[in-house]
Amino acid sequence: MTDENIRMHEVESSNVEAIGFRLDNATAKRLALAAAYGAESEVLLAEAAVGTMRIRFKGGRTYEYSDVPTFVYVLIANDPSIGGVVQLFKKGRFMEDYHQV
Repeated sequence: MTDENIRMHEVESSNVEAIGFRLDNATAKRLALAAAYGAESEVLLAEAAVGTMRIRFKGGRTYEYSDVPTFVYVLIANDPSIGGVVQLFKKGRFMEDYHQV
């Protein structure tokens, strides 16, 4: 299922044009609840949070990856070699569930 509510951010990469991420609904609700109980529980839940990541490659191919841990998105978004990191995580089984949109 395609999620049209994922905000895309352009990136500087030789292979990737833009990336985006949205927490899944259950994770977003747990984080909101944890926020009411204090920062420590919120941080622990944020580290375990998962969501949908969208990657638009140069040339227009766009893929959505389900159940991606938040830390994977953060690492990809902040790495100077975004395309290389995407391939690394795909091989590491963090991004197995994906489809073209």
